Amino acid sequence: MLRKAPSTTIWPDGTEPKRFVLANEASGSVYAADAKTVRLLDHLDGRTGDAQAAERAGLEPREAEEIAKALIANGLVIADGATQAPQKRRRPWETRLVFFRLDLLDIAPLVDRVAPVLSPVFTGFGFIVWLGVLGVALFGLIAEPEAVRDALLTLPEMSWQTAIALVLAFTVLKAIHELGHAAALRIFADAEGVRLGPIRSGIAFFAGLPFPFTDATAAWKLRSRYRRAAIGIAGVYLESWVAAAAAILWSQVTPGELQTFLIQLLLVGGFSTLFFNLNPLVRLDGYYIFCDVAGLPNLATRAALVARGAGLWLLGGRTAAGGKAGYLCYWLLSYAYRWVIFVGIFWIAYAIDLRLAWVVAGISVMTLVVRPLMTLSGELRRQPIQWRRATLTAGGLAAVVAAFAVPLPDAEHIDGRLIRHRVEVVRANDDALLSQLATLPTPQSPIVVLENKELQLTLAEMQADQALLAGQLRSLLGGDATERRIVESERNRLSEQIAETEGRIAALTVAMPETALWEPEDAPKLAGAWVAAVENRVLGRIALPAEPHLLAHIDQARSDLGDHLRDGDAIAFRPVVRPRCTATALARGFAPVVEDGVLSYSVMADLPTESRCWADLPAGSAVVLRVVKRDAPLALQLYDRARRLAQNRLPRELSQ
Repeated sequence: MLRKAPSTTIWPDGTEPKRFVLANEASGSVYAADAKTVRLLDHLDGRTGDAQAAERAGLEPREAEEIAKALIANGLVIADGATQAPQKRRRPWETRLVFFRLDLLDIAPLVDRVAPVLSPVFTGFGFIVWLGVLGVALFGLIAEPEAVRDALLTLPEMSWQTAIALVLAFTVLKAIHELGHAAALRIFADAEGVRLGPIRSGIAFFAGLPFPFTDATAAWKLRSRYRRAAIGIAGVYLESWVAAAAAILWSQVTPGELQTFLIQLLLVGGFSTLFFNLNPLVRLDGYYIFCDVAGLPNLATRAALVARGAGLWLLGGRTAAGGKAGYLCYWLLSYAYRWVIFVGIFWIAYAIDLRLAWVVAGISVMTLVVRPLMTLSGELRRQPIQWRRATLTAGGLAAVVAAFAVPLPDAEHIDGRLIRHRVEVVRANDDALLSQLATLPTPQSPIVVLENKELQLTLAEMQADQALLAGQLRSLLGGDATERRIVESERNRLSEQIAETEGRIAALTVAMPETALWEPEDAPKLAGAWVAAVENRVLGRIALPAEPHLLAHIDQARSDLGDHLRDGDAIAFRPVVRPRCTATALARGFAPVVEDGVLSYSVMADLPTESRCWADLPAGSAVVLRVVKRDAPLALQLYDRARRLAQNRLPRELSQ
């Protein structure tokens, strides 16, 4: 049976009547508690059974058991025959590999000497001076953004000597941080007349890196929660004084190794402060500040209880998933944050050695997955299981795992058309007059006739010059060989120009090919008018018979289909008008197409054999093509489709 330790005292914390502070002067333990904890403590008299005490206090057995464990660990409750010394919980072995700390000494004598010196810093005037110093430091950093960027870029490339110096300087900075907690604790305790015992300090190791620590648990003896919050932020506050001084020094020294070292120290220290110290999701300064300001003592413990209850309920236990939803949300955020930390450690270990990275991965899985499941299974063995609920949970977990781990066939359905003709666009390649346009052209007859008098005149002049050169060559027969070669070169050059001009003139007349179709566009509107080549006007289109094939255009968002499509791949398709009829085509290409300044991609597929699905379909009939992609988990497929929906669908402007 358990009983309250003789030296345990209870008093309200001064903020709300339902919150209390428990302290044991013999063990030095201080603990924040609510009314339920105090009720349980009152019934633990050494004569009443533990289960009966929990029932009288109005607590569930599981909740009472967890509270009792915390009280025992803090030396506030003892068992028959035990001492009042706090019983430290033994952390799991994998946790001790990542984090452990060494309690080294009592720094109370040092704090007694330092606190009077630092007391002006914790006054209103000191805060105003701090704002001024911080403003000067920030202005110096903002004025030199390129230097800050260069120092940040050199962090991965620093030498091992610089890295050791940075670790040592960072350790000193964190020692000043912990001294700020201790000094503020002494100053505010004296202000309330609270007697403090020893102030223990030491070194904590997290992922192999040393961090000084100070045990400021005695802050719970203070009645003002705002003073307790000030003690929590005092470390960052005092550290920022040093950081601001370093920033001002950085702005004054000449560029070099010292300047780079100072800014690197500021960047590393600032990152650790924001990501760790002030983060309420881990039990550091930010957590205790948040608990004090929000009036939520022992938030992490209560959140873990609610999460464990929810886990037991999901696994079929009879423990209700009750409790505030806010506690569960906090636990989920904290759990996700722990994964972020372990992923970061894994990334650093991977950069050092792959074997070390696998060790980190094993510790991560053991700490965040296996150990919680072992705890839940141990509690499940002590209570009957609702198998229907457990089966539903197991099925849901299996579905989630399958969605992220099991590859499934993936395909893309795109709209296309049946093509039976090859289309040629008719344009005016030179400035010309549209003198003739056939309304009903016959095979081999002109459809469009364009006239350019300047080209014809230029051709006549070049032909006359060619005749003169031919006569000049005849007169030079048997004469000077050098002069003859010059004239021959000029005649050849002129012949090439004449052939080019004749081709340009011939292109101004478009004849109707055999078995072709003519579809006019701008030609009827331009009949008898001058057509400028720079306007790039489409006069019409000539459709020539071609082998039947499929053509589909897709937008840029789905351009990755080209990574999975190869010539000769089988593509299933079906006509829209015949949804039950499926045929197969052979991929012929996947290429970018620019139409009216908009980039898209075309998929072409040949139809090698006749089929009732498409044989009698007219040209231009709509079809649906099924392009098979590589197998991927369902979650990845859904992400891929959501990414496309979120993309900017505005057309991309291309320079011609």
